[in-house]
Amino acid sequence: LYVYLQGVEGQWYMISRWGASPFVQGTPPRTIWRDRWTPSNPSTTMPKITYDGQNTTMAYGSTYYYQDASYTRIKNITLGYTLPSRLTQRVGVKGLRVYFSGDNLFTFTDYPDLDPEGGWDTMRFPQNKIISFGANIKL
Repeated sequence: LYVYLQGVEGQWYMISRWGASPFVQGTPPRTIWRDRWTPSNPSTTMPKITYDGQNTTMAYGSTYYYQDASYTRIKNITLGYTLPSRLTQRVGVKGLRVYFSGDNLFTFTDYPDLDPEGGWDTMRFPQNKIISFGANIKL
């Protein structure tokens, strides 16, 4: 069994650009903007949406855009088993090892966007999740 963890504690990002601000280059607002401030919904969790051809929603600094990007990621898990040679020699094999390997299986974070490892650019895609099964055979 092999487990490789990766992470960081105390990492904070001032998020911006696509995905953080509604209507940037024609992008629709994320669903979290449904709870934005309006006169009938004086929310204290989301700012008011504004748009005048500029990125005015984010024109002024706000702690809302300052996000905790601490995370722990299970970067790799590999589990393998080597069959005893007394079993494999019966079928003419000197050695047989079977294994499972998984990369980027889980990320534990409170970061609200795609990938805390991607930084302040909220449109960086998450790490690819890769699952592999295999066998090493010695003839």
